[in-house]
Amino acid sequence: MDNKLGKTIRILRQAKSLKVSELAKLSEVSVPYISLVESGDRQPSIEVLKRIAAKLGVPSDALLILGMNDDTLKSADKRTADLTDTVNRLMAMERKLESLMGMEYRLETKRDSRRAPR
Repeated sequence: MDNKLGKTIRILRQAKSLKVSELAKLSEVSVPYISLVESGDRQPSIEVLKRIAAKLGVPSDALLILGMNDDTLKSADKRTADLTDTVNRLMAMERKLESLMGMEYRLETKRDSRRAPR
């Protein structure tokens, strides 16, 4: 498992001259929990990650991105590509539908004009 997140948390904690016990108390988690996160043996929940980020003075989004492993990022990229493809297909269908509705309107108008008394 890649441990960019844990290493980053450790570096930020040390840069703020915080002990593991101090960060744990500030983040409302146990000392062993912080140690497990920093060593890469535990992935914190989003809520805990937000609390840690706040106490370290960094945006939680930055730590969230570091917390994603490559599989998560690849999965997100695939979902984004799938959604983009779906949106593009829906837009193409919408254009076809608008075109068909326009043709139907023109046919009705033409038919109505033939029926109109002269």
